[in-house]
Amino acid sequence: MPASCGSTAVAVKRPASEPDETAGVPPAKVLKQQNGSAVAVPNDNQATNGAHGASTNSTNVANGSNGTKARMTVEEIMELRRKHIGPNVPVFFPEEPLHIVRGRGQYFYDDKGNQILDCINNVCHVGHCHPHVVARAQKQMAELETNSRYLHEEIVRYAQRLTSYMPGDLSVVYFCCTGSEANELAARLARAYSGGRHMIAVDAAYHGHTQLLIDISSYKHNHPGYAPGRGEHASVVSMPCTYRGKYRDPATAGEQYAAGVKDAIEEVKKKGEQVAAFFCEGLMSCGGQTVLPEGYLKNVYKHVREAGGLCVADEVQVG
Repeated sequence: MPASCGSTAVAVKRPASEPDETAGVPPAKVLKQQNGSAVAVPNDNQATNGAHGASTNSTNVANGSNGTKARMTVEEIMELRRKHIGPNVPVFFPEEPLHIVRGRGQYFYDDKGNQILDCINNVCHVGHCHPHVVARAQKQMAELETNSRYLHEEIVRYAQRLTSYMPGDLSVVYFCCTGSEANELAARLARAYSGGRHMIAVDAAYHGHTQLLIDISSYKHNHPGYAPGRGEHASVVSMPCTYRGKYRDPATAGEQYAAGVKDAIEEVKKKGEQVAAFFCEGLMSCGGQTVLPEGYLKNVYKHVREAGGLCVADEVQVG
């Protein structure tokens, strides 16, 4: 993950009001910088024999004497990763990898009991192990797990509730397992609607891991070692960034960057192709948490729709 994505782990002390879920294990106290990364450093007492609670807990887990499975060491985990996990799945902080054993709210907890503020994760939208989410998931899994071809109250209630937040006549939901699956479906719908195949996306964007989505995601196809590069039916337009981009005046940047999308549409037409869709996040995630300038999407959507394409408001990362 590039530095622009804010890939930093910050160690903090637990607020006094928060229940102690690692009783006897002192939290991390300071940060240690290595190669530009922040890693948790144990409390001084934990590094010595003063942390009796932590030492006892670690011994029990390691020996399995408390009935739990013996915990692997970092070296053992790394050895098995190298053997069984693809090398293109990197480990954060490889010099001192974090062995995360659980999460709660906005915090990670490692195998040494350090509490680490999670500034990286893009999966847990309401925090790690939110009690309401966990309880509902457990309840449903204990009752029924099947596909959606049978009648069930929850799926229609959920769809009704979701669409109540949507604008206009957006009233139909397709439930998907992943963001990549959702975006792949969106692309298929756009191609069916428009009759075209060409997709337009923003530079440095990430839209998913299927081949079609890699073709339009410059965050992926511009990665060193990825030979195929951008897809044949894909265009990439400038990221609408008012900090480092070509246009920096917030009052006019939205329309100016949107004009670049209109130019891209014209180039597609010159090739005799039809624009199927424009993909863009509401907030550029892998592009550096970039806030879109005022009026950008409004003007872009106008250009794309006039050209017969659909606009995909992607939330594969920021949802």
